[in-house]
Formats: sequence, structure tokens, C-alpha cells
Amino acid sequence: MEPFTILLPFHLLICKPCQRAIPVDEITTHLRTTHKSLPASKRGDIIRACKSSTALWNNQHELQNFTIPKEPIPAIDLLQAPLLDGLKCNSCLYVVRNIQKIQIHCRTIHNWVNPNKRGGDVRATRAQDVPWRSGVPCQQFFQGRHGSALFEVILPSSTHTAVIRQQPNQDERLISSFNLKYSQLQHRTTTILENEGKLAPSPWLNRTGWASHLVDLEAERLRHTTSLRVTDGWLQEKDRKLAKMLTIAWESLHWLVLQAQESCLYEEVGIAVLFEINRKAMDRKPNKPFEPCLECRMMDRYISVWKSLLGHIFRVYNWDNSDKPIVVWTTDQTDCLKVLR
Repeated sequence: MEPFTILLPFHLLICKPCQRAIPVDEITTHLRTTHKSLPASKRGDIIRACKSSTALWNNQHELQNFTIPKEPIPAIDLLQAPLLDGLKCNSCLYVVRNIQKIQIHCRTIHNWVNPNKRGGDVRATRAQDVPWRSGVPCQQFFQGRHGSALFEVILPSSTHTAVIRQQPNQDERLISSFNLKYSQLQHRTTTILENEGKLAPSPWLNRTGWASHLVDLEAERLRHTTSLRVTDGWLQEKDRKLAKMLTIAWESLHWLVLQAQESCLYEEVGIAVLFEINRKAMDRKPNKPFEPCLECRMMDRYISVWKSLLGHIFRVYNWDNSDKPIVVWTTDQTDCLKVLR
């Protein structure tokens, strides 16, 4: 089963090089995207061996019932090294590494009221008794989605002693702070969260509800469907023929956009039509005509956006129904895609 092993008694499948748990149903994608160096035949043997094991957590739906340890346990060597900046609630198992999140949790779940108001003495704020512990060693089984909650662990005595003796200097603390911010940002941008709330990277994304709509899908896999490399985003070797189709479709799209630009030139339609094209409201006359001439670099960026959209539609349309995002194609859309192919 290399590079996988089973972590008992949690019944989790652990990828030893990545040091994280993987649901059984996501092994195929994980091997294809993360361990590309493995031959296809070897990947097939690994997948069959893993899926033959019983009593493992198979998918995100099952992981909704997964519970983290209720008591501190010894640090697990198969997982990534314990993080030493955890913040744990004194009333429950909640562990995070962000001061705002622990404050929101204690305020909304345990009705905690911060006695210090804005503009108060910062030294008093630090000295107050807060309903959480800081500096908690913690680990997590999964990097995102269900089952990814942090849990408290017990460090080996030698590690604990080393941590106490080695006090970081100012430069080390600054570098550690930058690394922490980077890891938090990387986690947020590579994992689709179920509820972003007001901490969302973009309020517009929060309003669209995409985070909850795509919560059970892999962000990296979806991102590949918008890639401008025609070989990216396909799940099977047989999709090479579809990749060739996409190349032809992209060439046709490029030609179509250039033709549309040429048809909007002054010599073709006249100045009156260009003014009308640039109208933003029916009751207001535009103050300048539409300008179809763009720099080559800007035109390439414009075409690239449309190529990404077309590539996403073309790739996802050919996925198996079990892997697709929740998209319902109308009859006309289905017919158009068939004609395009």
C-alpha cells in the first residue's frame, strides 16, 4: 500500500510523504495530482489495495460523523509535526491558531463578553483572564473540509524541554510570524471552505455562495479545469482526444474574437454605431465612441479569460456524474456542446 498506511484506532488512511489523511474515494485524484512520478500500473495496484481495506473513512459524506480526540493524545509521528501556537477553548474541544476565531467562538458559543472595549489599555487586555489557553501543541488529520479540525497533542518530553530552552530572538519571531501568515493564506486559497462568513477573501464570493456550493470538491482539481495548458484538467488517459478537440476550439475562439474586433472598426460600421455600442443607459447619450482597438497584450488577456471559461465547461462536461460540480445543463446547452464537439 506504499505510500499509504492505516492509522489505528482512527481507521484513517495516511499518505506518509504528505503526512496527512486521505479519504479512500480521493486516492485516485491524490496520486494523479501529487505523486505523478508513480507509474500508472503501480498507482492502480495501490488504489486496489487501499480500497480492499475495510472499516476506513471513504468520503466526505462519511467524514461528517468523524470526531477528533476528546482528550490530549501523544503527538502522531505519521502526521505533520505539531504546531505550537494553538489556542484552545477552556469549555470544549475547539482549537484554532487565530486570535479572532477563538474570540468569535467564545463570544457566540459560550456567551463570553470581552471586558476591554476599543481604545482601552493594551496591557490590561493582555493581562486579563481569557476563556482559552494559548501555546497549545496541536495537529490535524486532514488539511481541509470535514475532519480537518485541530486537536491538542502531548509533546515528547525531549521536544517539550527543547522548546522551553530555545527562546526565539526578535528576527526568528518575525520570520515565524511571516511563515504563519503565509501558511494561513495558502490554506485559505487552496481549500474550499463551507462557510467563509465575514472572514471571506472576497465579499462577492461570499454572496455568490460558491464556498458552500463547492465544499465537497477539490480546489486544486477545479483550478486545473481553467488552465490554459490543454493537457491539464483531464482525469483519464482516454481524454487525450478531448484535449485535442479543446485545442481546436480554442483556436476557433481566438479567430472569432479577432473577427469580432475587426467588425467594430470605424471603417466597417461608422462613428454613429460606435457611439451607440458604448451607450450605458437608454436615457443618456454616450460621450465617446466604443474603442475596439486594444494593445496586443490586453487582447491576449481578454481572450485568455474566454479560453479559461470554455476550457472549464468543456472539461467538466466530460467528467463522470459522481465527480461533477452540481451543474444542471439545459437541453439547448447540451445540444450546443454536442455540436461543438
